[in-house]
Amino acid sequence: MKQVALIASLALSGLLMSAAAQAATVGQAFNVTATLTSACASNNTAPTDVNFGAYTAFGSAATPAPTTTISFKCTRNATAPSGVALDASTGSIKGVAYSLAIGAVTAAPGAAGSPDIYSYVVTGTMAAGQAGDATAAAGPVVHTLTITY
Repeated sequence: MKQVALIASLALSGLLMSAAAQAATVGQAFNVTATLTSACASNNTAPTDVNFGAYTAFGSAATPAPTTTISFKCTRNATAPSGVALDASTGSIKGVAYSLAIGAVTAAPGAAGSPDIYSYVVTGTMAAGQAGDATAAAGPVVHTLTITY
């Protein structure tokens, strides 16, 4: 009986050693995919006002060429904006006419994980010598800068 138990024990021990010797690892490659819809969005929480300051009738504006910078953040390495426009480039406050002009775009490429930034400077002009109208709307007049991308 002792002989059978010893033989069985040796056989079992050999099976375990054989199983341990055959251990291995195997891997399987798989793809990770996603689609991206490029977009642009306003990068300003509230751009500064184009503020001409005080205007005295038949005089001129205290600030002759005020500006504001309006920025947009766009998907990195996507096509740059192809157009920019103001909803209106002229208007009046208290009967004093003004005009707005958009300067050239300034582009700042983003680093990995950051957007590309496109900035536009809007400059106002207000001619001197205007009479104004004390009963006309005082403003502010809201304008919108729109980009096409």
